[in-house]
Amino acid sequence: MLNSGKSIIINSGSIIIGTGGMINNNADLYMTDSDSDGYSPNSTQYAGSAAGRRRRYLLNSISNLDCYDSNANARPFQAGYFSAHRGDGSFDYNCVGGEQKQWSTTGSATTCFADFVKSLCSTFAAGSTGWVTGVAACGASATYITDPDNPNCSLRNVADCEEEITTTESRQQKCR
Repeated sequence: MLNSGKSIIINSGSIIIGTGGMINNNADLYMTDSDSDGYSPNSTQYAGSAAGRRRRYLLNSISNLDCYDSNANARPFQAGYFSAHRGDGSFDYNCVGGEQKQWSTTGSATTCFADFVKSLCSTFAAGSTGWVTGVAACGASATYITDPDNPNCSLRNVADCEEEITTTESRQQKCR
């Protein structure tokens, strides 16, 4: 909702004006937005500007509140993932009330078996990409399987067929 008409609409409740107070219809309304990400951490509106406040009509939303107003990356609808906490120890960058991990599965290597009679190596169990020893915590680094079928079982020699060979990397878990 824009405040271009400088009006205040109250659907229910009341406004209490203290002694000496008045309503100025020509004043812009302001809301707190210390990190300038377009979201306020609360619904309090002010008639005057001050440090850390923005005009209400310039905000992205007045109903979706900022969950951490000291980091512009922490805001409603954040789609990015981050490897460091937002500044208060939390990884809740998209204001859903908890962290969401970018990579959330454990992986496994492809298991091959050797058929010495036919002299071939075949797939026994297909592998999958993911964390080797459980899903890593936000910001933590661990080993991640990037190619569970490297090399493909059918391309292996029968003699070394049953060795588990995968492509892995050290990866830092990102969250939002």
